[in-house]
Amino acid sequence: MLTNIICNKDTVININDKDEIELLLKVDNDLKLVLNVKENAHAIVQIRITGKDHSLMITSNIEKYAKLTIIYWNEADNLRINEEVEIYDHADYRIAYGELELKKVEREAHYHLLGYQARIDLVSVAIIKDHIKASLNAHHQGKESFSHIQTYGVLLKDGEYDMVANGHIKKKATLSKSHQVSRVLTLTDKQKAKVTPLLLIDENDVEASHAMSIGQLDENQLYYLQSRGLSKNEALGLMSRGYLMAMTSIIDDEELKLKIQTQINKKVENTCWM
Repeated sequence: MLTNIICNKDTVININDKDEIELLLKVDNDLKLVLNVKENAHAIVQIRITGKDHSLMITSNIEKYAKLTIIYWNEADNLRINEEVEIYDHADYRIAYGELELKKVEREAHYHLLGYQARIDLVSVAIIKDHIKASLNAHHQGKESFSHIQTYGVLLKDGEYDMVANGHIKKKATLSKSHQVSRVLTLTDKQKAKVTPLLLIDENDVEASHAMSIGQLDENQLYYLQSRGLSKNEALGLMSRGYLMAMTSIIDDEELKLKIQTQINKKVENTCWM
């Protein structure tokens, strides 16, 4: 069942069964959102955030055997977002951040993998024209817990991107796995990009890895696309689309995946990349 919710004040949402929720958060003042996903519940939540110059605190509790897929579309400007998530035994938390509105954003998130085989799959995609600063932290405390953090950014002229991705496997979290991938595409040499991948390992019998790249576009590819009739702006959009489409990688529902792909395509078509 699809539930539509609009809120502009502190809100608590309890999810007890299988549900699909579309939530509009109007952050016209400092606001708190609490998501409680009960044991064995499954849910898909899409959240669109609007507002300016305020803070948003999000607290999520993912109980045993629950599964939550959550997609954030952030349309707010100069928003400070703090997020705390607790994930328990066998719970599956999938989260996608879409920062495509060329606004200033500051985000700090902590994901606490407390239970046995607790899991988080995270992907963040951003078009950066102003300044995006984010710190995404997976804290492994349960045995055989799993985290995969993917971050993708496309920097426009004068954009600034500061991303920290941290996987912390604590003592006694044996057989846990923490993986990170960060990719940043810069369209000129005037942007500022800083990506800090961190792996803090306090246990021996674990797996951990990170991969990172920051680089400018391939001029040969750009030339080839233009020689096939695309304008420079269309070619830049096409090359950027691959970074942004990573947002769909955590989604199993094909209808929802297609919907997100359509939204990204519209944004790409309406963005001036030069």
